[in-house]
Amino acid sequence: MLKILRRADEAGPVTEGRRAALQADIAALALEHPHVVRPTECGVLDLPDTDAPAQALYLLGDFVEGVDIHRFSARAAWSTILEVFASTLRALEALHDAGFIHGHLCAANVFVAGQGPRKSARILDAGLAYEVAETRRLGVRTSWAPEVLEGAPPDRRSDLYDLGCLFFECATRSPLFSGDEGELLAAHRHEPPRSPRTVKRSIPVAVEQLLDALLRKDPGDRPPSANAAIRVLNRSASKRFSVESRARGLSTLLRTRFQDREALLAQLPPLGSAVEGAEEPAPSVFLLEGALGDGRTRTLEAVRTRLRGEKAPRWLQPESPT
Repeated sequence: MLKILRRADEAGPVTEGRRAALQADIAALALEHPHVVRPTECGVLDLPDTDAPAQALYLLGDFVEGVDIHRFSARAAWSTILEVFASTLRALEALHDAGFIHGHLCAANVFVAGQGPRKSARILDAGLAYEVAETRRLGVRTSWAPEVLEGAPPDRRSDLYDLGCLFFECATRSPLFSGDEGELLAAHRHEPPRSPRTVKRSIPVAVEQLLDALLRKDPGDRPPSANAAIRVLNRSASKRFSVESRARGLSTLLRTRFQDREALLAQLPPLGSAVEGAEEPAPSVFLLEGALGDGRTRTLEAVRTRLRGEKAPRWLQPESPT
């Protein structure tokens, strides 16, 4: 996999800071997963045929054989499409569990490979995924999730919304909404999505129910994780799809500031999932780490308040956080 990364408004040489930041992102993503294409290195490329000397970053990763998910789904059987949808969700679960979000899930970043009916998806650009702890300072709009369009930081639920938009277009052969950029912004924020079966009647009920769950305007109404989305699919699918079993059971948020506690709590896996009878199993440990003065103590108190009255896991907290 070779990608050339150049912003439309970019001119001149690539700064060392930008190259180093991308290299750090690649090094941080220590994730080995059959459905995630992990970039291995990046560098600077001199661009030919430009009026002035110019450069761009390049990203190098594993060879990816196959076609993008939109092209693949045009002629594939529904049983195979469902397999691909499930494998995409498993890859996203692994990425989220590693402490990253993708932030730009589109057809060009999901490829399908495999022999015969045994097809599976591979997510690209994982090395460009935004670290969960860093998303609150980003001003880049690569997500159509309503809450992101309104200024909230992207998180795992905005990834699920974007995946719902992609799945909708793959299933119906039609985008979720159409129009110019202003109309699209308004539609994603306020307009209810069409039922996919009104666009294409052959769409299975399981796909319709999955899309309904992923495309909810309120992120709190969406599945709390990609594994939970697979369970939504399993409720109506004729075949039961496996969830991602490589989860580490440890959710780590590093290098963050905790003053914006509500935004941080929204990024955590559902804290109530440890309650008996909950559909989504809880990670065994939540680790919040930050420098002195970053607001860790008040954040921990907010978590305790949120858990109060629930059948929660054992609470461990040092007398003085270090």
